[in-house]
Amino acid sequence: MTIAGHQGANSSKRKAPVTIEEVEDEESRRRYPTPANENHILEEIETDVERDARHHIGAMKTRTSGEATEKRTVPKDNDTRAIGAQPNTKRLVPVRWGNRERDRAKVPNIAEKSLPTRHSSFEVPRDKFGGEDKLGLNDLIWEEVKSELEELQNFEEFKPRKTDQLREQWFTKCQDIMNGAPPRLPPMREINHHIPLIDQNKRYMYHLPRCPDAMKVDLMTKIDKYLKAEWWQRATVSQAAPLLCIPKKSGQLRTVVDCRKRNDNTVRDVTPFPDQDQIRMDVARAKVRSKIDLSDAYEQIRIIPGDVLKTAFATVFGTFTSQVMQQGDCNAPSTFQRLMTEIFREHIGKFVHVYLDDIFVFSESVEEHEEHLEMVFAILRKAELYLKKEKCDLSSAKPVCSDIV
Repeated sequence: MTIAGHQGANSSKRKAPVTIEEVEDEESRRRYPTPANENHILEEIETDVERDARHHIGAMKTRTSGEATEKRTVPKDNDTRAIGAQPNTKRLVPVRWGNRERDRAKVPNIAEKSLPTRHSSFEVPRDKFGGEDKLGLNDLIWEEVKSELEELQNFEEFKPRKTDQLREQWFTKCQDIMNGAPPRLPPMREINHHIPLIDQNKRYMYHLPRCPDAMKVDLMTKIDKYLKAEWWQRATVSQAAPLLCIPKKSGQLRTVVDCRKRNDNTVRDVTPFPDQDQIRMDVARAKVRSKIDLSDAYEQIRIIPGDVLKTAFATVFGTFTSQVMQQGDCNAPSTFQRLMTEIFREHIGKFVHVYLDDIFVFSESVEEHEEHLEMVFAILRKAELYLKKEKCDLSSAKPVCSDIV
């Protein structure tokens, strides 16, 4: 093969001059996909690389060398063999037909966007009540619960019970004994309170009565009420136990006479109290039960006239004697238990249990319980013992789980 032929072969293998093509980088393709809609066109945006290459080529055109051998050819705009030239990379950006500047002005600035809220996509998704709901199930569960509750309202067991209606009927029927103890002296009954002293002439050394300033108004109100009802009487005596003012859990005033020295000189009443375990078992086995609580229980029991002077007590507002039982007397609970046992003797253990001022009525059916309540209220009305509506729980149905006792 001749040299000319060899040169011809080499010239035939020589590649054509490489032209700068519009290259679309992957990020631009991902951000700005070319739509197939004919209403869009592709606009060529000059990149920083292209701008730097164009400036470099223009500078080379203006430079000339003093030596002809060092004369450098100026590359054309589309020639990538120029020294320092970079590929002319262009991005293809979809642009809508119309005013380009106006469309670009509509793009909001990221600095002007509001901060993410609790219900935004930047935090854990939340339900309608504000709780975290990562899987979006809370709202669905709530809708299911609402639909179930609407269906349950039609069931018989979710309607107002018959016992609720009977309870209101009893409150209406027994209004005469359910408004608390009336402000008058209670009657003398078959069992009354007395104070048997061991030494009738014994003298006691008592301390002065005290009352916090915050309770003095309540104490004066109570004194006026008890004097009007004749439960207390003003008296002049040679010795009187101090009255203690103690706040209840509800914040109301409780008065207790400090009778410790007198109690040491008193013959004790050994009346036994009922077995609490037996009361619990009998009441727990019943299907319907009621709890009745007396109001101002001690103030409903009279003291025999001969022992009234023994009840003398002193307050910051004077000295008084009491015609009714006092809080602090050692034999007062025994006297009250003897009275309650006496008036309910025929029914105790059958459908009634009495522990001090608490009366428990228990039955096997609602109809039977109504008959038992009728007898209990008749006995209380005859004995002139009074209740309070707020302390009475009538016709309470037995829970299903209490069948196992």
